[in-house]
Amino acid sequence: MLEQPAANAVLGVAQVSVSGVYEGELVSVPCNDREGVVFGSRFVVEDVPLVEGQNHLVVGRTVS
Repeated sequence: MLEQPAANAVLGVAQVSVSGVYEGELVSVPCNDREGVVFGSRFVVEDVPLVEGQNHLVVGRTVS
């Protein structure tokens, strides 16, 4: 489940940190071509670039 940023958030920044939780064993979590860090059931992907206007964040997962 994605926790940050919130759905339909209006952000005035060039990059965003994407974070959330997942039930199960995560191995990796990419978001828009950036690799995230997994710790327990939580993940964070730092410095995901944004462009002006609407952005779509695509979070994937690799499970063990």
